[in-house]
Amino acid sequence: MVNPVNKVLTPSFQAPNRRTISSCKRFFEAGIAGQKCKQVLFQAQQYEKQIGRDVFGIDMERISIYSILPRVHFGLNAENMVYIKNWNTLLPQDKQLLSPFFDEQGLGKPKKSREFIESYLPKARQERRMFETFNIVHGLNFELTPEGYVLINNFKELDKNIQELLKFYFTPEGYAKMYFQNGFLSRFGLTLKEHKPSKIKTRDDLLKVLHHYQVELNKHNQFKTILQKKNPSLKTDIDEFAPELARLFADRYFTYTYLSSFLNDNIIFLGKNSYAEEIFKMDTNLEHTDAITTTFYKGKKLGISVEDSYTTDLSKSVNFLRHSSQFGWIPQGCDKLEYIVGHEFAHAMVQVYDLSRDPIIRRIENDLIKHNKVAEEVSLSAKINTKEFIAECWTEYVNSDSPRETAVAVGDR
Repeated sequence: MVNPVNKVLTPSFQAPNRRTISSCKRFFEAGIAGQKCKQVLFQAQQYEKQIGRDVFGIDMERISIYSILPRVHFGLNAENMVYIKNWNTLLPQDKQLLSPFFDEQGLGKPKKSREFIESYLPKARQERRMFETFNIVHGLNFELTPEGYVLINNFKELDKNIQELLKFYFTPEGYAKMYFQNGFLSRFGLTLKEHKPSKIKTRDDLLKVLHHYQVELNKHNQFKTILQKKNPSLKTDIDEFAPELARLFADRYFTYTYLSSFLNDNIIFLGKNSYAEEIFKMDTNLEHTDAITTTFYKGKKLGISVEDSYTTDLSKSVNFLRHSSQFGWIPQGCDKLEYIVGHEFAHAMVQVYDLSRDPIIRRIENDLIKHNKVAEEVSLSAKINTKEFIAECWTEYVNSDSPRETAVAVGDR
């Protein structure tokens, strides 16, 4: 009888099921992976180490990023920069994982964003379109030429791959092919309005038109009738304003809608705060705001309202403007009622033309911010944000007898 030989047993590593691993990776990508999935992938990694080769293509850095993405909320700011809205609430280890692609403030790094979208952002995430907008639109300097054509003025400096991507929509010189341009822009979440270029080309032209309407409207006092004849859909109680203020709003309305047909299309209200509250469902209670005037938005439409007491008691506005001018809160040469009216119409123009994204205006503003000269060169209120900066520059451009360099640069743009 032969005795059995005692053998030393070695551990047996059974290859994990490929379908199970594939499912776990998809669960991670969808943000619904549980502890079981983590265990399966850990066992698969141990198996790979045992046999000494990569079998399942498990990228733990990717898995780690997938695991935190459900808590990450992306946004697109006014400069078409992708950013993480809740960056400050993420854990330090989460920020560390995302740091190759986002800076210390949560802003996307332009040269790394394509890698992030291709390798780490799940295909089902709707933010992919946001990142596509960022990758393609960021760095393109759009402008509307005096002839009314859409132009990318830095087209020839773009990367060859981007030029190749854009050539279906733009000529080699950077001009939009008119038949396709709206399709291209809407695909990336942008819209473009085309119109016949204004005949107003210079500040002198603008002031002449403004003077013309001032003279014409001085002959009338039925401003509500006049405004609604021009825009039948406009809701207004302007006849309850003090006559001088009503005329100022009316002549600005005519001037700016002459400058831009879009403004006439988009503006839906002009009147008192209390009347605005009656006819619109507002997110903010306009009757209890500290502001004299407010520009509010309802989708793509906009309105301008005035705090009730300021519509009839003009001395309140005069006192406000005098004090604001003394403290540098408003630009030089703007301590008159025209400032209040012009400032809100400037906001309307910013909204209609999306001017807070304009690369040249942003460059002008950023140069002043860099040298801490916004208040000195424009006003204190211009420091609040880009929209206020543009509105303050434009108001000085139109109302001051001798607008300064920054106001002229922004106004001419």
